[in-house]
Amino acid sequence: MKNHQHPEAVVAVLATNSIGFVEEVLALYQSQTPFVILRHQDQRSTFDHIQIERTIEPNPGTGWIHHTKTTFSDTDSLAQFTFSSGTEGRPKAIALSHRALADVVARVNDAMELDKSVKEYIGIPTSYSFGLARVRACAAVGGSCYIPANGFDPIEIAEMLKDDEINALSAVPTLLRTLLGFPELFADHGAKLRWIEIGSQYMSRDEKEQLRALFPSAQIIQHYGLTEASRSTFLDITHTQGEALESVGKTTGETDARIGNDGRIQVRGPHTAMGVLTPYGIEPITDDEGWLQTNDLGELRDGYLYYKGRADDLINCGGIKLSPETIEHKLYEQLQISEGIAIARVPDKNRGDGVLLSYVQTNGFDQIRLKKTASEILEHAGLSVGKALHLMPVDALPTTGSGKVQRSKLTELFENQRAQKKTTQPTALTDSASSNSNDDLESKLVSAWSSVLEDDEVSLHTSFYEHGGDSLSSIALMLSLERMHIDRATIARIFDGETIAQIVASQDAEHTAARIPRTNERIASDTINSVRGILVLLLIWIHFSPGLWERLPVSSDRINTLLNPINRMGTPGFAIVFGLGVGYFFMHQMDQKSSGVFKRIRLATIMILTGMVALGAFKFAHIKITKTELAVPMMSVLLYSVLLYYLLAVWSIPLWHRLLRSTKHRVASSLIIAALCFAVHLALARLVDHQTYKNGFAELVSLMLFAKYNYFLMTGTVMLGVAAGALFRQTVHSIKEHAGKYIAFGLGLIVLSVVATFISGHAQGWLTLGTPTVTMIIGYYGVILVLLGIMILLLEKSSRDGLVSIGIAILAACGILSLPMFISHELVLPSIDILKSLGAPSSLALLGCLGLFFIVAAYFIRRVMRIY
Repeated sequence: MKNHQHPEAVVAVLATNSIGFVEEVLALYQSQTPFVILRHQDQRSTFDHIQIERTIEPNPGTGWIHHTKTTFSDTDSLAQFTFSSGTEGRPKAIALSHRALADVVARVNDAMELDKSVKEYIGIPTSYSFGLARVRACAAVGGSCYIPANGFDPIEIAEMLKDDEINALSAVPTLLRTLLGFPELFADHGAKLRWIEIGSQYMSRDEKEQLRALFPSAQIIQHYGLTEASRSTFLDITHTQGEALESVGKTTGETDARIGNDGRIQVRGPHTAMGVLTPYGIEPITDDEGWLQTNDLGELRDGYLYYKGRADDLINCGGIKLSPETIEHKLYEQLQISEGIAIARVPDKNRGDGVLLSYVQTNGFDQIRLKKTASEILEHAGLSVGKALHLMPVDALPTTGSGKVQRSKLTELFENQRAQKKTTQPTALTDSASSNSNDDLESKLVSAWSSVLEDDEVSLHTSFYEHGGDSLSSIALMLSLERMHIDRATIARIFDGETIAQIVASQDAEHTAARIPRTNERIASDTINSVRGILVLLLIWIHFSPGLWERLPVSSDRINTLLNPINRMGTPGFAIVFGLGVGYFFMHQMDQKSSGVFKRIRLATIMILTGMVALGAFKFAHIKITKTELAVPMMSVLLYSVLLYYLLAVWSIPLWHRLLRSTKHRVASSLIIAALCFAVHLALARLVDHQTYKNGFAELVSLMLFAKYNYFLMTGTVMLGVAAGALFRQTVHSIKEHAGKYIAFGLGLIVLSVVATFISGHAQGWLTLGTPTVTMIIGYYGVILVLLGIMILLLEKSSRDGLVSIGIAILAACGILSLPMFISHELVLPSIDILKSLGAPSSLALLGCLGLFFIVAAYFIRRVMRIY
């Protein structure tokens, strides 16, 4: 049961930053009359359960206060009530004793070695805890302090320092950053400053070192504390070096600090408050051992306390814990600003917490630069934030009286805006009776994008690619827009990279706006799809060309042998471009919002399983018709094909994303995983004797470990593509500049591969169709990189309507349809075999099956080309 003290009447002092305020408060200290500082008369209601016997309205006036040496009481009696900052909810009235205040004065003056010669410019209002504490510190040594008439003024500080009017300064980091921004003001007389105390806000090591260099003779002290326990630690910036400058210092005197089991800072000592005012009196806030549990996170290293942010502000996004203060500071550094932005957490159904970046819109921030910089900072912290990062313009940042950002109010404002947006979200209009107004077009586009991308927060100013669009989602979006009767020109603009706002604006101009040049995102997407199209067409050619050569008056064996270096590329080449899409599209989409990716994984699973079932059925029919005797289990014959690997690969995408979560190191990590997979493949081939199993499932497992399409060899190959896709994503904004590098590096890999195969004695392998060696796969990887570079150059330099563009559009359409084309072409040869087994002429079976395949493929290619 906690004991409660019941204070008697107190005096109220209205807060003003004036000489009169300081004189009134010092007099109350000396007479040991309890008082409370009120920001305004209405704040008296907070004390409706305690009598305020009178209210003092101090005289105005600023300037110098010259103190006689003052001794402050150190009794345990109540000295004053002060309000907490109120960053969360209603500010609390904290009761401070004379002993707590005296302890702070003694320790800070001891740390700063302050003496009566001090002439301090107090850069914080004296009605705030920090400002008033500086008054007490100066009074305790009989020094002088200066209250500026117009608040903190760097030019005034520089002039007064130059004229020897001041030799000390107190300010919070936000204000001191303005001095660091204009070091020329103090170039000639910075050494005159002897003392600086910095308030309890985050300041980086680099800034502290800059401040020390700017004022080389000053004893610089920064404190960490809170209303309930002022100045719990001191950091002696003048004499501290290295990493410890990132800390908030050490405890001094009788104060102590530790870290609780939940990571929160705990402090104790004579400086802690008596308690918090309640309707029942003053309720103690320390435990039986005197420890005060703060809501600040921290850690202790070598005696130094490191502040890690507020526990109630901490952002936990996908398991990555982030301090808003740290993110803000890095934004300030990189954007070279000192105010106008704030970070807060917001709910995110996929990641727990999202990151809210609020900015004062009148400050003229570039929204794109803000988002890009914040994303880079978060990625450096290990978080691929994607759609969990939200930007919100505000008229002003909500702050407490002491200037601390009220993050909970920003979160509340964002949630209110999001709720209002959902209630006004346009719904899909799919019938032809819908109006043709621009508002109607905008609502249709928003509805279609939201449905296809599974995103309730479609922005009118973000392109389809920036929203995470890929080949599968582009088909779905195209079909959705066709059902809404959106014209082809508008659809083409979407996939050109135009935003909804731009498209609607072109409608306002009565279709007079020309198509925009290909954006970098469009070039990247078209490049990947085109190269993927080349590989799927190559695969089709590889499977169907032997039948062509056999029917021509040529030596088919000789031709096939000469073409085998190209024919060998089918399986590893398609695996690489599969990984290319995973690295560029899927990984980026999972960084942003995994639910949309899982939808595409389900779709790909259905397509692959459908193909596997159809292929298995054709194989089974052929076996029964021809009465073929099998040496291995039927199950393995029916299910084993490259499709089985791609089924496992599609299911593995979430696992791969977990392994490659850090976007900063994704390229290197992909290459490392590729090397490990190749190593496992080679180790299994050498150390384990493959055998045939009678059990169908066991045989399938064995095949997926040792056969041509085994998981480790194929995944190693796919990971090479993932690395290229991740590199594409990282350099998408400057992709045109990298085309030559891709070509040069690819040619180097080709040469390296050829040389390596000769050295290893596998050169003859190029002329066969067996499983490619790892050295050969490296060469095919080089070919893919060369194709990527060439395609970038073609897309950059070709017009939108020429023959080159038509060819690229065909290839890209094939790339978008690569999975269904790949699956369906696998069914052609078994179909031919079945027809021949049933007695159909060989030529008729060949032409019928091939003709049907090409007719269906041409139809869908033509449909998809509407995107272009």
